[in-house]
Amino acid sequence: MLWEIVNGVLIVSEHALMIEPFSSIWEADKSEGHSRARQLFKYVELVCSPKKSNPYFGYSEEDRPAKVKKEVYKDEHYPDTDFMIQCIDKYKELLDDYSPSYGLLTSGLVASEKLKNYFNTFNFSERTRTGMMIIKPKEVAAALKELPDVAKGVEIARSKVNFELVEESRTRNSRKIGQYER
Repeated sequence: MLWEIVNGVLIVSEHALMIEPFSSIWEADKSEGHSRARQLFKYVELVCSPKKSNPYFGYSEEDRPAKVKKEVYKDEHYPDTDFMIQCIDKYKELLDDYSPSYGLLTSGLVASEKLKNYFNTFNFSERTRTGMMIIKPKEVAAALKELPDVAKGVEIARSKVNFELVEESRTRNSRKIGQYER
């Protein structure tokens, strides 16, 4: 784990400070208590983390950054910086390497978002040149029956990723395993 948010405060692990770009950002931040770096890391955590403790993970990929910016920076239009982009890319890369199921979860989320957009935008009045319906009500009804399975599949994938990220790093006595004990 690179960092943890406890009671709204971001606690940075020593491991995060050994990885670029996190280490450079931390070292460059001369604010009291590295408050700017902590704010950036909190933003990255809330935008990227699939953990069940992340209240923003339910938002779409497009909406989540603005919602988190409003929380962290008090401005949903806060401009993206090179540091933000670098940190997000590195965080996602580390998630992808650490959790075999993370890629499946992100693919499932993209697919479910496309399905949601389909249901929000289809038009029964669209016709072919010959006057036949392009989308038939029967097809929509069949797709609707599959929605609970799609949602369940995404939730199972998220649980699997959460297990890989959190639970597998604990011993029988619920003691966290250190990075070098694995």
